[in-house]
This record gives sequence, C-alpha cells and structure tokens, in this order.
Amino acid sequence: DLGVGTDLPGLEIRNWEPEELERWIANLDERLILLVELPERGVVDLAEFAHQRGARVVYDKIDAWEACGWASWYSSEREGHLGQVADDLVASARSLQRQLQTHLHRKVELVPNAVDRSLFRVALSCEPPPDLVRGELTLVYAGSLW
Repeated sequence: DLGVGTDLPGLEIRNWEPEELERWIANLDERLILLVELPERGVVDLAEFAHQRGARVVYDKIDAWEACGWASWYSSEREGHLGQVADDLVASARSLQRQLQTHLHRKVELVPNAVDRSLFRVALSCEPPPDLVRGELTLVYAGSLW
C-alpha cells in the first residue's frame, strides 16, 4: 500500500489480479471507464474484455514503449490492437501524440503532463534535505522509474 489517497467520488482502485478483475467487470451494474497506460498482453486482454461488456476504454500513451529496450513485452501489433479496442486515445507529449496518430490513423488528444499549482506550491522557505549531495550541477527527478 503506497498510501495513495482514493477518497475521490467515483474512483476505485483495484489490485492487478486479471481473473478477479474480469469477474468484477462482468458483474458491474454501472458503466465503467477503464484507463489503460500499458499495451502489455494481459492489460490489452482485460481492456478488450471490458470493452465487450460496455466499458469505455481510454488508452493513454505515456511513454515511447517501442524505444524502451527494457520493455521486452512491447509489441507494435498489440499496441495497434489496443488502439482499435480503445474508444479514446490520449498522449502526454506531442511526440507521443504524433507517433500514435501515425501508427493507428486515429485522432489522439494531447493531455500534457501538468501540475495543479493549488495543490503543489513551491515552498520558498523549504530547506534541502540534509543528505543531499550537491555537485557542480544538481538534478532532481520526480516520477516513476519502472
């Protein structure tokens, strides 16, 4: 448990257990919107299962998977199939948007990475961590490393 807040109305977070998720989707009484960010086989299969049961599937291309040497699971054909299954396509950068539009011949909406400044304010009085090692150039990374 990462302690991520889930107290938003209508938001439900589930563990990745494909068979359990299929049962949950099959018995769902309300319309589901499924956000998919990974064109991996099991994820694409679940997206197709959900779509066949009336879910709206949104594929959000968050990375150039085809360029990730570590993404041995990536398949252009599988991403293409996900693009056919998805009701909506979005990308987080113009280069990803162009690549996906070229690959799928469909409209892809650009939803750039952003920050809600009312929630994340720069605290000018914030002191750097005591264990921060400073060099000629100090880089900070915030995000997810797979």
